[in-house]
Amino acid sequence: MNRFYLIIAIMLAGSVWTWGEPGTYEVVILHDETYAQSVAYDVSGPHQAGSAIPGDLTSQHILVWNASPQSAVDVTPVLYEDVTVGGINDDMLVGYGSPINNSNYHALAWRSGGLVIDLHGNGLDSSAAYGIWQDRQVGVGYGSATGNQEHALLWFSTPDSRVDLHPVGFSYSIAYGVCGDVQVGSGTGSDYQSHALLWRGTAASVVDLHPAGYSSSWARGADSDNQVGYGMYTASGGAFHALLWQGTAESVVDLHPAEFFFSQAMDTAGDVQVGYGVGANTGWRNHALAWNGTADSAIDLHGLLGDDYEQSYAYGVNSDGVIVGAAYTEGQSVAVLWRPLEQYEVFDITLKFTAQTINPKASGKWFSAHITLPEGKIFGDVDQPTIRLLDVVPADKMDIDEEANNKLTVKFLCDDVLPLLQPGEVTMTVTGKFKDGSSFQGSDVVTVLDGK
Repeated sequence: MNRFYLIIAIMLAGSVWTWGEPGTYEVVILHDETYAQSVAYDVSGPHQAGSAIPGDLTSQHILVWNASPQSAVDVTPVLYEDVTVGGINDDMLVGYGSPINNSNYHALAWRSGGLVIDLHGNGLDSSAAYGIWQDRQVGVGYGSATGNQEHALLWFSTPDSRVDLHPVGFSYSIAYGVCGDVQVGSGTGSDYQSHALLWRGTAASVVDLHPAGYSSSWARGADSDNQVGYGMYTASGGAFHALLWQGTAESVVDLHPAEFFFSQAMDTAGDVQVGYGVGANTGWRNHALAWNGTADSAIDLHGLLGDDYEQSYAYGVNSDGVIVGAAYTEGQSVAVLWRPLEQYEVFDITLKFTAQTINPKASGKWFSAHITLPEGKIFGDVDQPTIRLLDVVPADKMDIDEEANNKLTVKFLCDDVLPLLQPGEVTMTVTGKFKDGSSFQGSDVVTVLDGK
């Protein structure tokens, strides 16, 4: 088994989903040992996009995963070198790379196995694409067409569709994210500081998101309602604070967790924002973070990774709350996916063991438990392989009460159960799942005799 294929689910049976509990996420390590290192940068629907470096360290490959390391597909566009991925939307990717025999970067959009769209266009020496939404891509370009300054750019899937978003009064600009009619990024203003910016398709539409109390700011991601990024908080001596906006500078929310020294937000979708932070509480190592709109809602996602991981970063999130990023183990980066655990109702069952007194010296083949399912559930709803006694003993046999379709008898092998029992009163708990994903549990107290 590939040691990097790991799913960690930390959740107590019967718990209710609450934002702020790391146990509401599970982790999938996407990294495959075919590669020396990997990073996941963005996620859209079932697809995750990132990059990987093979063991010989010769070149960077662009990969698309479907939530497992085995699903990785190499989608590196041919005829380009040193390709970097910026984002993914459905199965379309954006990024940049150098055409063979040309050292200048070109903004690119491409599908796996499909034609590459070189967005570069006339009048640019170099360009890069960092974000994508449907048929729209954003990034940056430099050349005679931009007055030899770096300008934020918007494309509609062709080089000729290029829109220069660079606002008047700024010496530099770049666009990182796009969603619907909104583009976000940053620019250097007349105060020589970076300002987080928002556009709606034209340079004239620019909104300066730069908030009071911050010396510089950057916007990195957007959804239909929110924008995220970070700013240098003046009162903290210029430490980066993760920020959330809703279209204006005045709407800013400082997401910076109190226990951290530094934090950055990189992407947002729905009610979830993601990024990373560092502080004394993290041993001064970066930890992947997720928020739900406030600083107090921060979740330290790093805690789900285990002790082998030194640092972690969250870079992207989709509308389902699936988060991607990277973690470091032994100094090497591995692509990581965090996804919300499905939260289903837990039903109580009526449970009664046939033997209320257990004599270990005179037990038969099975311990039998009679179960009455809750109202609305029948035996056909039960996912039999999930039934467990004391969390570990699987059901060996299940008999149906033909007169009542919500009653059944479950049998557990005595040889599996007896080693788990101690003399005295023992609470025997049976758990399991229904086929719709919901679960059930019930307990009965029996007396275990001393078998010595």
